[in-house]
Amino acid sequence: MQTNLENLFYIGSFVGTIIFIGSFYGTTKKKLSEIELDMKEIKSDRIDIIDKLARIETKLDYLNKQK
Repeated sequence: MQTNLENLFYIGSFVGTIIFIGSFYGTTKKKLSEIELDMKEIKSDRIDIIDKLARIETKLDYLNKQK
């Protein structure tokens, strides 16, 4: 038969595990959100670069046609 002290130990271990898992989940979720924001910024930057390259290409095509 288990004593009250053993039961308290098991309950404390269980609660500690739940707290650890919760903090790990929260930290991971926060990091993933930060990564997601960074990726959106990178995507936006890439789109801007592609737009600028397209404008340059259009200007070059226009200049080549003028020759």
